[in-house]
Amino acid sequence: MTSPLPDKDSMMASVARCFRRYKRSATRREKAVELMWLHVTKLMATWLAEANVTRLIRRETTGRGEVDHILLGLWKIRHTTSGETRTYRLDLASGRWRRDRCLDRWPELKLLPVTAEGVLAFTWESLIGDAFDEVFRQASKALRLPTFEYGYLNGELVRRWERRDLSKVCLILANDQSLEQQIRTDVRYPMEVDACESCDRWWDEQGAFDVEGLEVEPRGPEHCHECAENESTVMKRLATVNAQFGDIRALNLGEGRSYAQLKTLGGYRVKALTTGLWREALDRRSISLTSRIVGTRACLYLTSVLRVQANLDAVERIATERPQWLPALSRIHPRQWDRPDLFSRKLWVRRGESEVPIDRRAFGSDRMLCSLGSPSSFRFLNDSSQVGVAMILLGWAKLSEHFGSARGHIDEWITFLQALAPSADRRPAARMLAIRAGLILMQYCLARCDASLALDKLKQPAVMRLGRAWVAERMTVWQDQGYRELMRSKSRGEASLQQASDWCLSQNWRYPDHNMHWTAIERHSHTWHEQVQAEARRRREEQQRLDQGREALPKDLAWASPVDTIQTDRFVATPLTDSEALRVEGDVMHHCVSVYDESCHYGRYLVFSIVPTAAGAEKGDRATLGVHLGAGGFQLNQLYSYCNQPVSRDVRAFADHVLAALNQSLREKAA
Repeated sequence: MTSPLPDKDSMMASVARCFRRYKRSATRREKAVELMWLHVTKLMATWLAEANVTRLIRRETTGRGEVDHILLGLWKIRHTTSGETRTYRLDLASGRWRRDRCLDRWPELKLLPVTAEGVLAFTWESLIGDAFDEVFRQASKALRLPTFEYGYLNGELVRRWERRDLSKVCLILANDQSLEQQIRTDVRYPMEVDACESCDRWWDEQGAFDVEGLEVEPRGPEHCHECAENESTVMKRLATVNAQFGDIRALNLGEGRSYAQLKTLGGYRVKALTTGLWREALDRRSISLTSRIVGTRACLYLTSVLRVQANLDAVERIATERPQWLPALSRIHPRQWDRPDLFSRKLWVRRGESEVPIDRRAFGSDRMLCSLGSPSSFRFLNDSSQVGVAMILLGWAKLSEHFGSARGHIDEWITFLQALAPSADRRPAARMLAIRAGLILMQYCLARCDASLALDKLKQPAVMRLGRAWVAERMTVWQDQGYRELMRSKSRGEASLQQASDWCLSQNWRYPDHNMHWTAIERHSHTWHEQVQAEARRRREEQQRLDQGREALPKDLAWASPVDTIQTDRFVATPLTDSEALRVEGDVMHHCVSVYDESCHYGRYLVFSIVPTAAGAEKGDRATLGVHLGAGGFQLNQLYSYCNQPVSRDVRAFADHVLAALNQSLREKAA
């Protein structure tokens, strides 16, 4: 399958003439991008017809007995006769299948978890949108102009594509005439909705509203200048859409079916795609190893499973020899997985050199990976369990988000974790609890302190004493009451550590001292929280007494929320946007959320009140959600019910939904 490319030289000549004709930079840039857009969409129309992206999955068998599973005509999973799995991506310019080990441009198909209602995480529209994105990416790359002369126009073209409306693309794909009706409805003809002032005056003059049965000829654009201008606006918008996507609409990729028919068929095809992947394309051993790499509670995507399945021998060797390092594979590029020295000290530790292979861009799958500065940090990682390494990498990623790179900070982070781990206790559980305590304290410092000072706060002796006391208390619970009680009280124990962190911060990191055990720390923390709540109530009552009879209580601090109220069938989350709202929430829920008003005012923090909407909801479903804003977006910081009690699983799932909505609003604002 090969398609002749449009003449790039003629397109460059047209862009050059456009630049000579239009003197203003904004106008000529817009006209030049329009010329490039027409060429790219024409090439997309040809390639979309050849690839047949409407067919989600098809199975083919080659003459050598190899089985191919082709997704949307653009991506292929091949099972060889030897049991090996290979992944390919179609190069539309040459018509050949190219080996693809990275899988960066594959569609994001979330395989697990599936919702309780059995609804899949992806839809037919999202898959078709991924196919359109890939075809546009290859078409724009094939027609890319030289960067030294018109390089910025390529970026303008990409931004124009990213601003497109996916629903319109699906309507274009279906060649549905309702696209025209949708645009007309958006503009709302005045003569249809009776909103044209000129037509209203004319009808009033004719007495149509006073005399029943009066027959008056209806007015239209030919009689009213306002209606004519409105129709002109509609026709211009229709002409713009037809000009931009005319070649794609002319293909009739939907085989004459309407958009509603295609959407209905697409639902069955998505289920067939999922069934085909689980039954034939994916291997159970690869799925199990992928879960160990990304975490048993994390979302499982098709690309992650295929990366493991294509490198199954290397991953199984690592799982046998160095199982604790499996979570690190999520940060290492798959082309490096078969290295025999992948987790050797000489590869990870700098010995006077400025750079080792770990620091090279081609080694990691993202920029969150960097080398270690001391052998002791590597030994701590190497001696940790698989879950411990995963939690260390989580803290590693948070440092990278706040500082741009964890290099220079990762050794301080691991040194802090070593200080929390009991030196005399060599049990893996003690180290696991130390890592968990360090992660909680680091998240707390990043949320409450300036990012540049967060690591300095962790070095404070009081913070280390606080973490060590909490680890010792958790180990005592395990020894005296058993592992079941340790896990049952996990949420309550972590909540008490965060509350003690509030008290420690209020004391300017002077307490706890050397003589305080965890019982004394909890007692001091509880007393301090009660004093804060009593002081907040006293201030509020005093303010009410002074302002009695006035208009309203003044608000000390105020801020804005990027999203409004978020509601589902079971819960509603309301953003708290002033100090008074935080004080009321603290009084109702009996916790000290009011101390976060300054962080909220400066844009580092945000608080939501979660209230159940069901009539028979439990008391524990009422909760307060606190999120902090970092370099990577909003992140969950605290989620508690009354008196800082743990919340139910349903509330936590709704909090994740609120967090996703916040990050989506950030992405839309950035676009």
